[in-house]
Amino acid sequence: MVYPIPEIPAALETLTECDDDNNLMEIIDLTQNEVAIIGTQDATTLVITYHNTLVDAETGNNPIIDPQPTITQHR
Repeated sequence: MVYPIPEIPAALETLTECDDDNNLMEIIDLTQNEVAIIGTQDATTLVITYHNTLVDAETGNNPIIDPQPTITQHR
């Protein structure tokens, strides 16, 4: 079975959170943009994964198992 190349939206909402307690970590819901990412594509054939680094995302390594919610550390 051959699946079409996914369409990547030109712009997505930027996900931001404030570090109210200055511990350099916040919980963020990475799945907030999934509806916009899927758009008109067939959600049954589209697989969305989340990664901590660009290298991992490009190679498909070390996906975040449960992206909702995820603790992010400010760098």
